[in-house]
Amino acid sequence: MGQSAMQMLSCLKAASKISFLSVVVYLFGVPAVAAVLLGPGLAGADVIQDDGESGTSAIGAWHISSGANPYGSDSLYSRGIGDSYTFNVNLATPGEYQVFAWWTEWGNRSSSVPIDITDLGGTATVTVNQLRDGGQWNQLGTTWNFGTTATITVRSLGNGTTSADAIMLVPTGGNVAPVLATIGNQSVNGGNTLAFTVSATDSDGTIPVLSTTGLPSGAAFIDNSDGTGSFSWPTTSSDTGTYNISFVATDASDPTLTGSETITVLVVDGAGALVQDDGESGTSAIGAWNISSGANPYGSDSLYSRGIGDSYTFNVNLATPGEYQVFAWWTEWGNRSSSVPIDITDLGGTATVTVNQLRDGGQWNQLGTTWNFGTTATITVRSLGNGTTSADAIMLVPTAGSCVATSRYDVFRGVLPATGDDGTSTSLFFSIPAGGNGALGTATIVDPTTGEFEYLPDGDLWGKDSFNYVVDGVAGGSVTSSFTVIIEPRIMPLGDSITGGSAFNGVNFGTGDLRVGYRKPLFDTLDISGYKFDFVGSLEHGWAVLPDFQHEGHGGWSAFDIAWGRNPGTDGVFVWLDDNPADIVLLHAGTNDLANTTEFDIADILNEIDRWENSAGGNPLTVILALIIDQDPINSGVTTFNNNVLAMANNRITAGDDIIVVNQQNALVYPDDLSDNVHPNDNGYARMANVWLDALTNLNPNTDEVVLDMCP
Repeated sequence: MGQSAMQMLSCLKAASKISFLSVVVYLFGVPAVAAVLLGPGLAGADVIQDDGESGTSAIGAWHISSGANPYGSDSLYSRGIGDSYTFNVNLATPGEYQVFAWWTEWGNRSSSVPIDITDLGGTATVTVNQLRDGGQWNQLGTTWNFGTTATITVRSLGNGTTSADAIMLVPTGGNVAPVLATIGNQSVNGGNTLAFTVSATDSDGTIPVLSTTGLPSGAAFIDNSDGTGSFSWPTTSSDTGTYNISFVATDASDPTLTGSETITVLVVDGAGALVQDDGESGTSAIGAWNISSGANPYGSDSLYSRGIGDSYTFNVNLATPGEYQVFAWWTEWGNRSSSVPIDITDLGGTATVTVNQLRDGGQWNQLGTTWNFGTTATITVRSLGNGTTSADAIMLVPTAGSCVATSRYDVFRGVLPATGDDGTSTSLFFSIPAGGNGALGTATIVDPTTGEFEYLPDGDLWGKDSFNYVVDGVAGGSVTSSFTVIIEPRIMPLGDSITGGSAFNGVNFGTGDLRVGYRKPLFDTLDISGYKFDFVGSLEHGWAVLPDFQHEGHGGWSAFDIAWGRNPGTDGVFVWLDDNPADIVLLHAGTNDLANTTEFDIADILNEIDRWENSAGGNPLTVILALIIDQDPINSGVTTFNNNVLAMANNRITAGDDIIVVNQQNALVYPDDLSDNVHPNDNGYARMANVWLDALTNLNPNTDEVVLDMCP
C-alpha cells in the first residue's frame, strides 16, 4: 500500500470508525489487509468504543502514548499499580458477541495485562501480552453473552506499562444460553418455611425451562412456565445443617444451552439461640456508624461505616458456657466491602473470619464452624475503608455437643456439659478420674465449678481421642461421662487450576474470593456429616463462600513444576509441605503440558512427598492420587497417562507406599461437566468432590483404618 493509500486509510478511519473495515476492502480490494482487518466480522454491525469517548472512565493516571498505530487519534498508557481503564458499551441488541481489544506496543509494555469482561454470567479475566500484536484488533476469549451493557476493564499491575485504546464488540447472531437471576445463599431457622422465587431470561425472548438438582427431602420446586420458578421447603428441627442446591435455566430450543447457580441453604437450629441486635446493651462502636438504607435489616435497622479502623463490637453474655455456632446478619449495598474482617474471641483466643458483604445480605451467615465460649462471647466487625461495612446482628446457637475438634499443636479450651444436671443442682464439681485421659492428649480441669477444661494434644498423632470426667453434685450424687476430642487431620488439596478452582455458580475464572473448585462441595458435605479436618496450603482462594480456603492448586503448573518447583528451594511440594504440614494429600496433576508429562513426573511428586515424610519436620502421610479428568474433545492421551499412573501407583502400593488411587476421569460426563476444554463446571466439581469424599470417609485399604473421624 502506497503513502497516499495510507493517508486515505487514516482519514477514513478518523471519519467513520464503524464503516472503516468495509470501506477499506471496497477501495483497495487487498486480500491480505482484508484478512487481518475483517477477521472480527462485517462492518455496520460492530460496536466500537475508543478511549476518551462517552462511556469510558479511568482510575489512576493514564497518559497519551507515543506507541505506533493507535486506534483513532491516540492511545493511553499507565504504569501505576491498581490503575484501570473501563469501557462501558451500551448495546441496543442484547445477545452473543465476540470482543476485541486494540492496543499499542512499546518496549516496556507488560507481557501479562489482565482485561476483565463482565457479561450476564459475571466477570472473567483474559490476560494479553502487549509487547506484541499492537495496532490491530485482538480477540478476547471466544464469545460473551451481554445484556444491554458490556463492561470491559483494562487493569495495570505495574509490571510494565499498560495500554488502553479501543474495544470492539461483534454480534455473532447465534443462540445464547438463558441467564438465571442471582439467587444467593439462603438461611432459615429449623421449623420455619423457606420460600423464594427463581427467575431467568433469554435474550431471544423465549421462556427458559427451569429445573433443580439436589433438593432436600421435603423441599419442592415448581417451574411456573413464565420464566419464574417457586421454591418451598417447610423445614423441621431435624433438618439442621448445610445443603447445596443447583438451579438450572435451559434454553427452550437448545437443551445444551443452560445457565445455572448452586446455592447453599443453611438450616439453623434456633432453639436456645441468643441474638444481639445493633444498638442493644452489650454493643459498642469505635468511629462513625450510621443507619443504613440497605434492605432487609435484622430488627428496625442496620448500621454502616466507611472509616478506616472503625469497628463495631457485640459482647454477648452467656448463662451457659460451652460450644456455639456463630452467625452474622448484614445488609447489602452497592459499595459494600467484599472483604470484611469479623474477629471472634472465645476461650482459645481471637480468630478472624472474612466475609463478602456485597452478597448474602438480609439473612444469617455462619462464621466458621464452632466456637467455645466461657461466660462472654465477643464478636467485632471491622471496617478497612475499602468500601462500606455493615454491622447489624449476631446470633449464637449452642451445639450441646460432647465432641470437639482441635489442631494437634493447640491447647483446646472448652466447657464440659453438666451431664445429669436437671437444673436443680446448686453446686457442681467437675473432675477427671485416675486413668481417665485418652491416648492422644491430656485433659485438665481449669475451673471445677463450671467444667472449664483444657486439652493438650501430644503433637504427634491425629484422630479420635476420648477422656472421662465426673460431675459431682447432680441428682443421684455423681455421673461419669465421656468427652470426645478429634485432633484434626490436615488435608492439602494439591494440583493446578482444577484444584484451585475455575468455576463457581456458572462464572468461569471469577474473582479469587469465589474460586473454590471441588473444595467447597467437599467441605460442605464433610462438615454437615460431622467430619473434622483442616485444609492447608500456601494459597488462599474462595474466602467469601468457604470457611476453610487454603490449598496448593497452582494455575498453569505442570506435574514437573509441582515436583521440583519453579524456583527450587522456595516452592514445590517439599517446600509447601514443610511450610504447611499435611496428613492427607489430594493429588490431581498432569493436565498442564500433558503431551510432555508422564507417570514418572507423578512419581517425582510422590518421591518428594516421601522425602518430606522422612525429613526432620515430616510425618506419615496418605496420598489420595487421582486419575485425572478428561477433556473436550475427549483426549486419548489422558487415558494413556492415567493407565501408566495407575500401574506406577500399584507398584508403589505393593512396596508399602500409603497411596489410595481414585478415578476422577470416569466421574465426569463429557462435555456437559466442563466449563471449557479442561476445567470442570459446578456440576463437574460436585462429581469430583464425591470421588474424594468416598476415599476420605471409607477405610484406607492399605491400613484398614478410617481416613477421617467424625463427631458422633
